[in-house]
Amino acid sequence: IMIQYTTATNIFLSNAKVKVIGITGTKGKSTTSTLIYKMLKKQGFDVYLGGNIGQSPLDFIDKLNDNSWTVLEISSYQLNDLKKSPASPRLGGPHIAVILMITSEHLDYHGTAEKYIDAKRNILRFQTTQDFAIINNDYVASHESDIFTKAKVFQVSREREVIGCFIAENYVWINIDGKREKIIDTNKIKLLGKHNLENVCAATCTASLVGVSKGNIVKVLEEFGGLPHRLEFVGEKNGIRFYNDSLATVTDASIAAMQALPDTETLIAGGYDRGLDYGSLGQYLSKGQIKTLILFAPSGKRIWDEVCKITSEESRPEKFDVKTMEQAVRIAAAETNPGKICLLSPAS
Repeated sequence: IMIQYTTATNIFLSNAKVKVIGITGTKGKSTTSTLIYKMLKKQGFDVYLGGNIGQSPLDFIDKLNDNSWTVLEISSYQLNDLKKSPASPRLGGPHIAVILMITSEHLDYHGTAEKYIDAKRNILRFQTTQDFAIINNDYVASHESDIFTKAKVFQVSREREVIGCFIAENYVWINIDGKREKIIDTNKIKLLGKHNLENVCAATCTASLVGVSKGNIVKVLEEFGGLPHRLEFVGEKNGIRFYNDSLATVTDASIAAMQALPDTETLIAGGYDRGLDYGSLGQYLSKGQIKTLILFAPSGKRIWDEVCKITSEESRPEKFDVKTMEQAVRIAAAETNPGKICLLSPAS
């Protein structure tokens, strides 16, 4: 027996009459979605936030009107079966589709990196020439996605000037319709980490296209410090600062967290092993920033193996294997020096 099924994402895009801003990527989806939502809200738009961030858009579909906007965080799972069919004649891509950084993740579900990336690109496939796509220029898988949309494409980058939004001379710049404008000094942005500048650019570009003023974009960037479990300051004890970055579930995110917090001396990492490549994390941990490494099995063993491949026994961090978070925090409190940071960023 063949049983037909659909998803909340399909149902919403088939029936909602509002303009949708869809955001996907390996990391940064929730942060970028929240920034966009707050910017539109600050401007006075009737705007709703839903999707992978926690609330189904079907919960508020009856509240929407012709002037409403919906900001929809969409995961690869939700995009995997996105389709246009005769049964859903109105189903199209989001009016503004945002593709953030894409690296390998969820391979335990998708099987290969190619299938995972292909699912992400579904956010673009049903757009029209009346729509917009905003694509991260700094990652190959993201950058090469522009051929999958009919929409007008803008780019974001923290490495080079692009048509869209970019970082240069420690400022966020917008470059739309041939007008190059300075938005905000990066030192005034409350979000921590250079990686978050990509999310800031994506949100700024989106909000500008919708019609949010420069002043309201700047206000949000100066006020919004991030979401729970993302470089979240937990507290200070005996001079040690503790940060929770538990949603850093890939190596790139954990490396970005350590770079964002250069006083990090102790790292708590590891956990469920989804077959990720930990080579880049091993390389970073060999540089000497981390003095104490607290690891959860099973991926903790693979992380440690990568460290051991490229370091001598004398130059490695001190390693502790743990089974509970209570153990991990007690060890961190004993081993971290006052004035330094203990960071939970599992890369798993």
